[in-house]
Amino acid sequence: MNVWLYPFLIALLVFTPLSHANEPDALLEITVSADTSISIARFGNSGQRVLWLPSEQGLDSSKAYPLAQRMAAQGMEIWLADLHASYFIIPGRTSLDDIPAAAIADLIQQSLPDAPQQLFLLTSGRGAALGLNGLQHWQNAHPTDKRFGGAVLLHPNLIAGIPEPGKPDEWLPIATQTQTLLFVVQPEKSGRRWYLGELLDTLETGGSRVYATLIKGAGDGYLTRPERSAAEIKQADAFPVLLRHALNILSKTEGKTSTVTAQTPLPKPSTPSAEAQASVPKTGLQPFPGEKRAPELRLTATDGNTYDLKDYRGKVVLLNFWATWCPPCVEEIPSLGRLQQRFSPDDFSVVSVDIGETAMDVEAF
Repeated sequence: MNVWLYPFLIALLVFTPLSHANEPDALLEITVSADTSISIARFGNSGQRVLWLPSEQGLDSSKAYPLAQRMAAQGMEIWLADLHASYFIIPGRTSLDDIPAAAIADLIQQSLPDAPQQLFLLTSGRGAALGLNGLQHWQNAHPTDKRFGGAVLLHPNLIAGIPEPGKPDEWLPIATQTQTLLFVVQPEKSGRRWYLGELLDTLETGGSRVYATLIKGAGDGYLTRPERSAAEIKQADAFPVLLRHALNILSKTEGKTSTVTAQTPLPKPSTPSAEAQASVPKTGLQPFPGEKRAPELRLTATDGNTYDLKDYRGKVVLLNFWATWCPPCVEEIPSLGRLQQRFSPDDFSVVSVDIGETAMDVEAF
């Protein structure tokens, strides 16, 4: 794996409040394929242009607009696309699957600045699959256009479907077909952090040149998530500077090219893409295909007592891995308590294991 890791030490900047500081400088409507208009909020009017596509969770303007304004203050021109409102779709894991990649290709083409300026793509989560598929369509149609400078991917989710226990991860086809400059920003407190090495290797097999950095103390969605820790707010405040550095690195990388050399043929418009089919989650409980007996697990609790999983044999055990920085994990704790109360501890036990935190962190929580 040939990956350039860039740890960043970024000083926080204090910005003087401006009148209407969080309002866009302009609202645009860009018509793409199938006569669909995509709404764009533009922040700034000069510098490196960034086309920002939202994740599958949609666009919260109350959080995204102030962030876009801070990006613009760093000398970038931000084009923030509201895909969910434009296509009348509800935010959710598969919400972006039905947006045509050709429409994103049209959006990229119409967002390009005049030379020598370049366009950069910014997206996160499942938005990475949509953005990279759209980029592939655009590259096939414009193989010699040098005005695309690369993409910045925030905790990208390019795994096909839902990972199944005991089986290797399957990547969406676009993960091995992308040929561009990429800068991956991965929060440290994220489940996807453990897939990072494999993700970077997979992206490079398609011909992409990849840079990456870890964000200390932050989880997925740390830029705009409603509930955030002090560390996440600090990192979100520093993100505009990080983005500016990332774009400078991508723009100065030698030997870059947008020429397509060997891409998979594009699907017909009437055929559902492989990505869309693979992303449909399986419903209900799924049988574990591997070894039926659980691996050994022996841990010391905050009370000093040692607990061994083998001592629970003969009863049903719900083994829950969690962390204080994981909002869904915290939200489900009361329901797990209620579930335990419905059954005798002689027959059923909920065992919760905190991952990667100190006893002091857990006791404080």
